[in-house]
Amino acid sequence: MGIKPAELGLDAVNLADERELDALTAELLAEGNGRIQAEISECVRLGILDVKGNLLRHDIPEDMREGAETDFGG
Repeated sequence: MGIKPAELGLDAVNLADERELDALTAELLAEGNGRIQAEISECVRLGILDVKGNLLRHDIPEDMREGAETDFGG
């Protein structure tokens, strides 16, 4: 294939080559998973989620609460 993972991108990949497309897909999934894990860790640090991913905070903005006199223009 000749393309290193760091060089992968839509401009660098021959989308007709199944091996290159598979390598691009694997890199995108790995990058996305890393970002998701970082966001989960941040939500745990902030006390929004527990370590199992359960929502800890249930507070919502005043205008979104039940009974709020908010007109969404619909």
